[in-house]
Amino acid sequence: VSTQSTGDLDLKTYASPAKGSDGVAWFMVHLGQVYCVKQILTFLKDGSTHLNFNCDQDECECEGHGSCPLYSLTVSRKKRDTDLKPVSGCKYGDSVKLQRKSHTGFRVTEIAIVGNEGVPCKITDL
Repeated sequence: VSTQSTGDLDLKTYASPAKGSDGVAWFMVHLGQVYCVKQILTFLKDGSTHLNFNCDQDECECEGHGSCPLYSLTVSRKKRDTDLKPVSGCKYGDSVKLQRKSHTGFRVTEIAIVGNEGVPCKITDL
């Protein structure tokens, strides 16, 4: 990743992910704790929306932009908490990975991740 930033609310800076050994470029955000992620947006340097991913409990799908077929996005978590109740309209995770499917690089000017803090559901709550 370049030494410049993303997620800093400055449209003049960006991250430019390097390609991995497989030739595919990807960008990952570690959230620090589990969230139920609803939506991930990326923005262009003029502030307009570039990609709009909406998540359900199974996956996140890109909607409404011609570049959508070029990207995939995964929300994942290291620890599989069995006490997290499935929720429609969001996916539990502590990291978000944006990947360009083709073997070319890309830039992330800004990224917004919308969701709720993951709240464990105890058996007594059911």
